[in-house]
Amino acid sequence: MNCGVCSIPFIYLGLLMGASPRKKEPWKPVIQKVQKRLSMWKCKNLSFGGRCALLQSVLDAFPIYYLSFFKAPTGIISQLHSLFRSFLWGGNREKNKIAWVFFYDVCRYKKFGGLGVRDVGAFNLALLGKWRWRFLVEKEGLWHTMWWYDIWGIGSGIHVTSYWFSKGCVKEVGNGENTMFWDDVWYGSSALSTRYARLYSISNNKSATLADMCLRREGSVVWNWCWRRDLFQWEEDQLQLLYLELQSVKLFEEKFDGWRWKHDSGGSYYDKSAYQVIINQSIYADFSMYRYLWSKLIPSKVSSFGWRAILDRIPTKQNLIKRKVLPSNVASCVWCGLCEETSSHLFFECFYAFKLWMSCLQWFGFSSVQNNTILANFEQFVGVPNCNVVNRVRWSSIWLVTLWLIWLARNEAVFCQKIMDPEDVVDLIKLRSWNWLRVKDLAFQYPFALWSNNPFSCLNFS
Repeated sequence: MNCGVCSIPFIYLGLLMGASPRKKEPWKPVIQKVQKRLSMWKCKNLSFGGRCALLQSVLDAFPIYYLSFFKAPTGIISQLHSLFRSFLWGGNREKNKIAWVFFYDVCRYKKFGGLGVRDVGAFNLALLGKWRWRFLVEKEGLWHTMWWYDIWGIGSGIHVTSYWFSKGCVKEVGNGENTMFWDDVWYGSSALSTRYARLYSISNNKSATLADMCLRREGSVVWNWCWRRDLFQWEEDQLQLLYLELQSVKLFEEKFDGWRWKHDSGGSYYDKSAYQVIINQSIYADFSMYRYLWSKLIPSKVSSFGWRAILDRIPTKQNLIKRKVLPSNVASCVWCGLCEETSSHLFFECFYAFKLWMSCLQWFGFSSVQNNTILANFEQFVGVPNCNVVNRVRWSSIWLVTLWLIWLARNEAVFCQKIMDPEDVVDLIKLRSWNWLRVKDLAFQYPFALWSNNPFSCLNFS
């Protein structure tokens, strides 16, 4: 028949067949694709914001097909995260650079204080959870007879919410024939075997379905209890509490039992909602200033720098000394030479930075006492004017531009031994803020002369 002879392993529909996905060898093509996309020249020619954007695009185009079928070994996930982390912070194979922020913090959504970079391990579990969900709700599928052991091991892991899948599935009761009375979560937030452990331990019908337990006689509901001995008084009290809980239970003979994913309003399983549950975003407090920090009016490199500054993860002398990059005898501020160069001193306490902030506020006709911590100062600055949300976003860009140019002036002084005149820096703040707003905001079409002399009217402050 002129057929070719294949050997195992072989590629079929893009998947490596005949090789164990628990080993690292089948995952080499995935690693190589990521390394090719995150090439060294791209790392050298991109800012931090650009690398973050490219990293997110690579993860969006990641071989999801592979991850949706196989559970990646822990070593592969660690290797991928190592590649992503190294690229994000500008490192390469020859030289590592400081990873200023823990990678799992980078993977938080922006509204929780991260960068929104996808956690591949958690995403892998979310994709596999789709198959486990289909196993529950689609009874006629081929996967009921051909299934992978790994699918049942997706409930827990490192940096993963414990038993996220089973906790997210809630039984919707119909006729009760496919609902385990004691073991399924069909009423309340947990199984009855957990809430009434003592009654469960002395029950003779632990494997009974809800239909077996809930009997109808002469129009009323009778519960079919079967105990291996007489109940003690305190056990009778527990049974009465259980009776109270079960008063509202109704069975529908014409309806089959089903499942509902409680993390989605429609009750269906989606990768996005599962991913949020796995990385457990609910334990993080909302970062209320994220809409101003990550404004589309500002270049991503400036927003990224503001994010790092708020976390105090920028290479100030104090932070470099902590990491043993600089000796302790070079900690003084490059402008005043009197204090240690910390983030708060560099941006707010030093006379040079203080003069810049006062000049910016006077440019708009404001005066204010400056808070010397970065996040508190940002919140204070954004709340100064009385205006609508659109103009408040424009106003917040002034803070980010000022922070960015203070850092550039500091680097000019450190690496070029050149102290920029504060008035020149203020002129740069005016020019760059006007240029970025004019390009990014189509509704902002004021001439530079008006912006420079009367910015208050340009932002419609009242």
